[in-house]
This record gives sequence, C-alpha cells and structure tokens, in this order.
Amino acid sequence: MEVKEIASAYLAPSNSGSLSVPLGYKKTEAGVVPEEWAVFYLGEILTKRQLGGNYRNSERETQWPLIKMGNLGRGKISLDKIEFVDTSQPPATCDRLEVDDVLFNTRNTVELVGKVAIWRGELQEAYFNSNIMRMEFDESYVSSKRFMNFMLNTPDSIGALRAIAIGTTSVAAIYSRDLVNLPVAIPPKPEQEAIAEALSDADALIESLEQLIAKKRQIKQGTMQALLTGKQRLPGFEKAWDDRVLGDVIDDLAAGVSVNSTKDEPSQEVPCVLKTSAISGGRFISSQCKVIAHRDWQRARVGVVRNTILISRMNTPDLVGEVAYVDADYPMLFLPDRVWMARFRPEADIDVTWLGYVLSSSDYSRRIKESATGTSGSMKNISKPALLSIEIAPPCVEEQTAIATILSDMDTELAELETRLAKTRQLKQGMMQELLTGRIRLV
Repeated sequence: MEVKEIASAYLAPSNSGSLSVPLGYKKTEAGVVPEEWAVFYLGEILTKRQLGGNYRNSERETQWPLIKMGNLGRGKISLDKIEFVDTSQPPATCDRLEVDDVLFNTRNTVELVGKVAIWRGELQEAYFNSNIMRMEFDESYVSSKRFMNFMLNTPDSIGALRAIAIGTTSVAAIYSRDLVNLPVAIPPKPEQEAIAEALSDADALIESLEQLIAKKRQIKQGTMQALLTGKQRLPGFEKAWDDRVLGDVIDDLAAGVSVNSTKDEPSQEVPCVLKTSAISGGRFISSQCKVIAHRDWQRARVGVVRNTILISRMNTPDLVGEVAYVDADYPMLFLPDRVWMARFRPEADIDVTWLGYVLSSSDYSRRIKESATGTSGSMKNISKPALLSIEIAPPCVEEQTAIATILSDMDTELAELETRLAKTRQLKQGMMQELLTGRIRLV
C-alpha cells in the first residue's frame, strides 16, 4: 500500500473509540492489537543491551565523532551539533556505530529521557557514549530494526517510557530493570517489513521537503544579499541609490503599554497583546499573542495595522532589534511596551515591504542589535535616536517594489512548502498510530 493510500485510510472514520474489542483483535497490555500479533515484554526480545563508552570529548574536531544524548531525536539522529572523542583516549571498536543500530537515551530531563533513534550511517564513522544504550533484538521475533524504531516512538511508547523514568525534573534516568518490562506488540515478520517500508517512505518524503526548504532558504538569502546591497541590479534600473537615515522616512514610532494577560485561548473576538516572539527575522506571526485581562482593555491603545514595521526595542541580546513587516490590519491585536510600530512618511518614497527585507537582512540586523545598550546581560534596549540614525541606501521606489516582489514570491513559495511539510508530518504521525496498532493492515 502506498503512502497516500495509507494516509487516506487514516483519514477515514474510525471505531477505535468503541469500548468493545473489534472482531479479529484482542486486548493486551500493549493495547488492542490484531489477534495474530504477539505481545512481549521488551526484555524477552532483546538479545543485547550495550552502553557506550565514557569518553572525554570536546567541540575540537578529531577523527572520531561522538553521538551523545543531545543528538537523539524522536526516531532520527540530529547532527546539528557534533562533539568529538578527545585524541587522548581513542574510542573502543565495540562502541562504533553500525547502520540500523537502534539507540536508546537512558539519561536526560524527564521530558527528553527515553528517546529512541536509529543510526542510518549519517557519518562514515561515529561512536556513542555512556548515556546511550544500543539495543539488539532477537531475530526469531524481530526482522526489522526500523520497525522497532517506529514502534518505540509511538505516543503510547513514549508515555510508557516517561512513566518509568526515575529522578528529578532536570535529571532523570530509565534503568534496564524497568525498561525490560515495557510491553510491545510485535506483528508477524512480513508485516513488520511492510510497516517499516511504508513509514520509511513517509520519512523520505519529509526529508526531501526539509532539504528543498533548506535549499530555497539559501537561495533566498543569496538573492537578498545581492539585490538589497545593489551588487546585482534588476534589468531597467540604473539610477544611483540615495544615502539616507531611518529618521528621514519614519513618521512615527508608536509603542504599546504594559498590560496583564490571561491564560485564555486567543481569538479574533477579544483584545490580545503581542508576544515579542511574534517578531522574528522579518516575519510577523500574529498567532503569537496573549488575551488581555478585561480590566486592562481600555489601556491597550496601539493596534497593529498594515504597511508598518514592528521592531523589538527591548529584549534579550539575541532578540532585541528583531523586525517584522505587517501586511494586514489586526484590529484586536495590540502592542506590548517592548515593541515599536514604525509608520512612514507618504512623501518618503519608501516601499515598506522592501524596507522590511532590508532591516531583517543579516547586515542590518547586526547593526540594529549593536545599537542596543544596557548593563544587564539579560536585557538590552534601543533608543529612538540610535534607531533613527541608522543609515539606509534606498533605490528609486520602483526598484524597491520590484525587489520586494521577487523576495515576496520566494517567501510565498517557502510558506507553501512549509505548509506541505507540516501536513506530511501530521499524516506520518497518523500512519504510525494506525499501522503500529494494527488498525490498518498491510499484509
């Protein structure tokens, strides 16, 4: 069965909420599963449990990459940050990872302990440390390690693993004596292979979308660098660019006020205040807001309107100076006191969309952040004079608009790909739920 067919079956109405056990199924410690599936305690199908080595490691590159608990995600390995075994202690051969090794995170926070991932040969050579257990399974019952990786990453398995974690909020462990008593449902070998194949196909689709999005983002960054600096001019535009400062084009910097908020769910019917996380890298995320307490409704006086730019004027060093272009009116969204909303002079010949891209580009983002002051390492503040004195070099408004159109089209394509990626991830989760409980059968 193809991924799309499985997804369609997943979206079909379900009787799984019924109290009765469907014909052909049985109720077990691992839940309701098909009658021909076997239920084991994990210890019954494990032939080996091996912890990695206790190695001295650092970020300095050596020939021995080290996989640590922070590299384990839910089902896959992340190589965003890699540390290495120190040359003073070469790793043992027995700790070298092999393709399809199933790895288990024995120690972490309560939320993160018990993560399971499979090594797919992401690096030519790598080793694992003592917080990670390599699990090997009895081939009499388990023919697919990929299947076991998926099975141990279902919501039920994650919840069961979290339930046996012992420790504090910050440091927790799952011990072998408890892990071996985890019940797991194992289908016949042909079905294991079919399930693993279907879910691996879904993973491959997700990874291809992630790679495409990363490539498109790189292209956009290169295009921004070329067009916003004038290194590349669009056909038909040759006029020299002006030298101005933001104070020449900004008509008003409006700021909100401090208001109390509630834990209510935001909606379009009640006044909400933006969180500073709504402003990130040129993007405005209107859903990042909190409902304003009723007693403060009258104090919420600055609403968010279209064709303006929001600026985080007071925040942590990493987040201060973030900007976002606003492309629509939001009558029930109001500014917090840590955010400015910049309105622009009509006679300034500024395409605000273009300026939003300029101010969120890496060079201008750095300049804006550097203009922030403050003695505290946790909070920085930008003054109006500092912001208004930042230099810009706008081309004619027609060229601004042409540049903004190109970049907006790129953003639209990225948004469509990100929506498709989110839906594909959701469908994969649904497939896991249906296939790994036997509601949908492939064999």
